[in-house]
Amino acid sequence: MAVGSMMDKETRYEIRWASEQEWDDVITFVWKAFLQSEGKKCTEEGRNSFYRFIADQELRDAFYKGDYPVLIATIRNTITGVAAIRYRNHLSLLFVDAEHYRQGIGRALMTAAIQYVRGIGERYMSLQAVTDAVNFYRKIGFRSIRPEEEFAGIRITRMERFF
Repeated sequence: MAVGSMMDKETRYEIRWASEQEWDDVITFVWKAFLQSEGKKCTEEGRNSFYRFIADQELRDAFYKGDYPVLIATIRNTITGVAAIRYRNHLSLLFVDAEHYRQGIGRALMTAAIQYVRGIGERYMSLQAVTDAVNFYRKIGFRSIRPEEEFAGIRITRMERFF
């Protein structure tokens, strides 16, 4: 089911829930997007840790059971962005393909994710922002709750937003 369609100046994209058949494509996209962005800056431990997280069978099983909702942005049926919610109110993934930065896709994914979390009765959302994403999250209402730290080889800032 489509969550919404958005249009920037030149590109039309759709935000919708990922289907079970798209899981492998979603994970392939996330890994590629991670390597384009944070994967270049983190340690080998960080890259390995992140890969283990996204390749974990328990995560896949949670997705199939409906306990790990995944939103995708598509342009012409190609995944260009992903947002995923874990534990009902924790944003565990947000990636946009580097070719589509600054087109509103990340903001649209976050808007849909927040609407979902609010819609199931949660009152706040948490996340762990990589260094380059902290300002993006601040602009959409998140605040830091701890100083930047290293977690599994990746520099993160824990953030939250109350609704």
